[in-house]
Amino acid sequence: MNSTAINLFVSFATLLSGDQTDCLDPANITDETCAGGLASVASVIRHSQQRGDGPAVHIPKLDRVSKFVQNAYFDHETGTTYIHIGDETQPLAAPAVDSLTAALDYVANLNTNSGCFQPSNIFNDGIDEEAEHGDLDSRCSVLTSRCWSPIVLFNTPNKELYTACLEAALNHQHPPLVFYDVHDNNVGYNAPEIVNNSTVVFNLPDSTDVVSHLRIEVGQYDMDKRRSITNMKFSETDLDNLPLELKDDDYIKDQKYLRNLADQAIENDPIVGRSGYMPFTRFENWRMCMGGECPIGNLFADGMRWATGADFAVTPSGGLRGTGWEEGPVHVGDLWTAFPFMNYICTGIMSGVSIYRLLNYSTAVSTFESTYTPMGDRLLQMSGMRMTYNTLVDGSGPGRLMAVEMWNKDKNSYVPLERLRLYRFATDSWMCNGFDPYPSLFGSELQIDGEVPGVVDMNMNVQSKVGDYLMHLNTTYDTSIQGRLVNDTEAFEPLDFIQTPESCLVDYFWDNKVFTCMSCPGGKHVQFSDDLVSFLITNDSNDSAGRNVLYNREMFDVTIAPKSAPSWLIFQNATNDLIEGSFLLQPGESVAINFDVDPSVLAKGSTRSTVSYGVVIDGEYPGCLTDLDITFDVLVELRAEENFNHIEKIRPAGLSLMALAMALSIFFSCYTFKERKHRVIRASQPLFLQLICAGTFIMASSIIPLSIDDGIGENLVQN
Repeated sequence: MNSTAINLFVSFATLLSGDQTDCLDPANITDETCAGGLASVASVIRHSQQRGDGPAVHIPKLDRVSKFVQNAYFDHETGTTYIHIGDETQPLAAPAVDSLTAALDYVANLNTNSGCFQPSNIFNDGIDEEAEHGDLDSRCSVLTSRCWSPIVLFNTPNKELYTACLEAALNHQHPPLVFYDVHDNNVGYNAPEIVNNSTVVFNLPDSTDVVSHLRIEVGQYDMDKRRSITNMKFSETDLDNLPLELKDDDYIKDQKYLRNLADQAIENDPIVGRSGYMPFTRFENWRMCMGGECPIGNLFADGMRWATGADFAVTPSGGLRGTGWEEGPVHVGDLWTAFPFMNYICTGIMSGVSIYRLLNYSTAVSTFESTYTPMGDRLLQMSGMRMTYNTLVDGSGPGRLMAVEMWNKDKNSYVPLERLRLYRFATDSWMCNGFDPYPSLFGSELQIDGEVPGVVDMNMNVQSKVGDYLMHLNTTYDTSIQGRLVNDTEAFEPLDFIQTPESCLVDYFWDNKVFTCMSCPGGKHVQFSDDLVSFLITNDSNDSAGRNVLYNREMFDVTIAPKSAPSWLIFQNATNDLIEGSFLLQPGESVAINFDVDPSVLAKGSTRSTVSYGVVIDGEYPGCLTDLDITFDVLVELRAEENFNHIEKIRPAGLSLMALAMALSIFFSCYTFKERKHRVIRASQPLFLQLICAGTFIMASSIIPLSIDDGIGENLVQN
């Protein structure tokens, strides 16, 4: 059976063998600092071809969180199509399964047009050299002049997505030749394994020290248009211990070329600012930032916070590395060495509750050890806030987080985190899109009213903005420990911002918008202007009109409906809603209730009654009493006309009799004087008779003051 061999070399080796100060003498093949790098990878591939292994393709490490992470390219020497599946949550990235299926369909369509699915065809090696190197139309024709074998790299840590993509690839009518993963999503394929006789599936370690060589011999297509793999061989070469026979002249030439690039990079590495001494951050298993606060973490968090104007910024400890630098100038290369990832700044808004969730998770799972541990990279470095934790407390319990404080620029000090206050955050794209479970903490779990999930700004590269921050300072950056991560081993009362519907007390309800137990609205600020409206009414009085104003000084709508009122009140409002129906009263609104008293149906004396309105609080307040009554009283005092015993009617008669009595007194006085010598009058003593006449006159005149009463006074006032 005819077969064709394909050699697949996979390596995540760095461009240089070390940093820019390593391998200063590339001609010295015994220099250990020259071990590794792309020069070593190139030597391994070159000697494979010299042995006659056949066409080879090298697949380097690709960025899985950049734009267009789902992509493919064609290698004409080997006839392979390289399909890269990265983080599907990145901007402009299509869903991974759909992208993979579409790429396999496209390759199958090219193979169909090239007549590859004929039993006699395996690979069309007769490539037209003029077409391959000619104009654009000629080069594009190469795609349909041969048969292509897809190779799939799954490059994101997502076990569920990995399983879905692998299943889609293996069940495709034209499955890929190779499907390999670099994130240990399936430990069952640590060694290459041929599946369905047509696809090699395996996992590769994310190592910069090894180049993996997979040699596959492919047979012809079967009746199902699938290729058969006739043979497979897998091997690995340790780049740190490259055999001397591979360090030939071409290897030295490549090392010199890379050394020249490194020298140019050093010469063209601009200064972005100054800082104090930046300590050694990472070497082998040493991880300074995983043990607690570290200066390099502070710098990157400060830079992101400054660039976005955020209230706080965080960055994970796992990505921070490098040998640091001496006090003085800071170069662009220093920043990239400390954080060698093409990450972008991600911003959003979260509440104090969500900040608590974020930090409580970080402190609960972090190991706080300065050596590598699988969960040590979950510890967050921060700017704009300070957290206190206790590493002596078991993280699996209520938590290690004891306190969180936010920087208040107005007070120039830290203040306690407020549970429902909204804070603007800044972090990097790895946290928002890739570093499980932080994407959900910065995204889907931000459900409190006002929170905004993180959004990546592809124009804000992390290293560039940190460099801008150092340049903006115009002073030396302080690399001392700032006390942002505080381990208080005497604090044993964990902070707890989490509330549940079951935790709500009496007179509280669960507000799902803010995930908080809120006090029930009492409606006590829905009230009348007067609690009592009083009237003093007589039969002749028309002053029986009353008025009371109903105010809504609450922060929510209420519905008002009349409930009861005395029958002797007549309401005069323009709308019948105040009398018979219901009406809505919004916050800050008021309504006047006008009425009259009908005294004709009231008994003499005092009458008091109550006017009652029902109040229904609009909105959903489960478990709360949302209806209440508001009232005001009406007091009416109805008085009858008072009898002052005026003598207007008998005054004329009294005065007439007075006049008669006075006239008779004068008449008899005169008669007595005239007949004073008459023996009868003399016998009666004339003086005594005169005194009697004077007395009767005076007595009769007393009727004059007695005839005057307050009725005469009122008439005088009125006149």
